[in-house]
Amino acid sequence: MNFTFDNELESFVSTINDFIQKDYTPQHIRNAWSSGDPFSNEHWKSMINLGVSQMILDEKFQGMGLSLDEAILVYEELAYGGVIEPIIEQSILINNLAHEFPQGLQDLIGERLIDQYVALTHPSSPFVNHLSHASGLLSIQNNDISFVELEGIESELLESNDPSRVVSSIKSIKNSHSFKLDPSLERKIVSSGKLVSALTIIGLSRRCLDISSEYVKTREQFGKPIGSFQAVKHMLSDIAVKIEFAKAAIYRAANSIISDHPLHELHSNVAKYLANQAGEIATKNSIQAHGAMGYTWEVDLHIFMRRIWAFNSLWATQSEIEFEIESFLHENTEKLGATFTFTED
Repeated sequence: MNFTFDNELESFVSTINDFIQKDYTPQHIRNAWSSGDPFSNEHWKSMINLGVSQMILDEKFQGMGLSLDEAILVYEELAYGGVIEPIIEQSILINNLAHEFPQGLQDLIGERLIDQYVALTHPSSPFVNHLSHASGLLSIQNNDISFVELEGIESELLESNDPSRVVSSIKSIKNSHSFKLDPSLERKIVSSGKLVSALTIIGLSRRCLDISSEYVKTREQFGKPIGSFQAVKHMLSDIAVKIEFAKAAIYRAANSIISDHPLHELHSNVAKYLANQAGEIATKNSIQAHGAMGYTWEVDLHIFMRRIWAFNSLWATQSEIEFEIESFLHENTEKLGATFTFTED
């Protein structure tokens, strides 16, 4: 399978990177944390103006209609920047699938999808991020999908290890508009949630690697930069290998979701499993490269590590992912081996 991206898309990624470097610095993130309400309406509007939310939104909602596997690099770059606003979540979980929602639900939320934040809760990810900034909530329970305005929601704020995430637990919902949800679409939503988690972790792991690579060039020991020591090179190389190995699985999962591949659940599980591994070694080795100072407030590294730890258990923990993959392998032993692995299916 060819995952080569075209020049136009890579140019858009460069534009996103310019936005991050100019308007989304680590100091901005620190200031946002200190404000008590890190969601920036200004930055949300900037990303809307760049076309981030419209990219994979169907043309029937005035979106661009790009496929998820075409746009995946853009969302990875936003994750790399530590973007606080949940635009990746909405784009992949809702905007990418909105044209498959029940028609009545499409009529309710269609006009909101380009420039407003619509939150989502599911039993696999029950806590809602930045609920106070949402124009409404999609709630999935018992094969139903409901839309409710903000005033119909009773919630409780929770604490998160990642101050970028202001999460709420939903206590009750009133005056909701409920629709039957096709089980196959719900499975696709869960796969998309795991993809969001995996993609975000990989973007953040890349950032940890870049921060650590720059640090070891300037930190000296025994009269030499510690980056010249073989052991340090090996630590950072291990991160790079894990990241690159996970990327292909993430791109495969994105393609499987949009193509309704019968194994999209397996592919998203594998993507999240490998991303979690990459995130684990990225945080561990980056802290070690910083001489254990990486978790201090003064060092930028801790901003991105805390995000990795938060996303690590979203939509499924590592043990749950391992169980699902193991269950699939036990139930499909006839499909194992080189003949199956290296075919189109």
